[in-house]
Amino acid sequence: VGENASKMLPALGKLVEGIATGEQPDPETVGSIQKYNGALVVVALKLNQKLPGGQANGAYTHPSAMVNSIAATLDASGMPLDASQLKALLLIGTRYADEEKARVAAYDDQTFELRKLVEESRLKHRFFTDAFNELGQQQRDTLSPEATRGRTRVDLFSEGLIWAASTGKIPFEDRDGYAAAVQSRIERALSLTDDQKGEAGTLISEWVSSLPNRLFVVEPDALWDASMIPASFVEEVVGHQVELMQRIYEGLDLTDAARSRLRGSRGVMVPFLQTEQEDS
Repeated sequence: VGENASKMLPALGKLVEGIATGEQPDPETVGSIQKYNGALVVVALKLNQKLPGGQANGAYTHPSAMVNSIAATLDASGMPLDASQLKALLLIGTRYADEEKARVAAYDDQTFELRKLVEESRLKHRFFTDAFNELGQQQRDTLSPEATRGRTRVDLFSEGLIWAASTGKIPFEDRDGYAAAVQSRIERALSLTDDQKGEAGTLISEWVSSLPNRLFVVEPDALWDASMIPASFVEEVVGHQVELMQRIYEGLDLTDAARSRLRGSRGVMVPFLQTEQEDS
């Protein structure tokens, strides 16, 4: 992990900086990222057999694994942890591993998968915050360069990795447009009857009206187009989306199969504002 992550981080930074300025990805950079990421994927799959979390990236970002990844990557980057930092990270990793164990144990077969993911994301955000507080500025910048910091898919040391396979963008021009897109997806996913479509439409309209305005005014940058979205934004959206799913689950007379699909859904419906420039 240390060897491959330390080489992948600057390549990711170069890729993201290029995308942000409208440049085409450099094939050599993309190739090196794929090479180093391939080795990390193998590790994630092995960890997924041992540790809890939302799929392989959930296991990869487990506190027990991450304290070792932090130490190994910094060591490979020529700025190893000192004895005091190692001791502090051991305590932090142990504390959050215990919290993660308790989180997973609290769920039953009726718990929504998205609820599990958002609570996992919040726990790991606290873990990374506490762990990074024990590091020097250069160490923090090495693990989480400014170009990739806090972005899904490309920040290797953040909770954003767990959203890499779940986040979908919902293009919209206004709240009504977002509501219509959400309803269309839910109707297809749950195979709703005509009567249920009307009931779901009312619930979705009320839900969209209650959402904070900040979710609808953020203008996506070039990184959003590449699905590199701030993890904090995704997490906030999911928190609200779980509320909608609960309303539908309790408010509609769904079939057992539809209820199971709703509980098992991991798809995140992120509002993606369409600007005049994008429309043209």
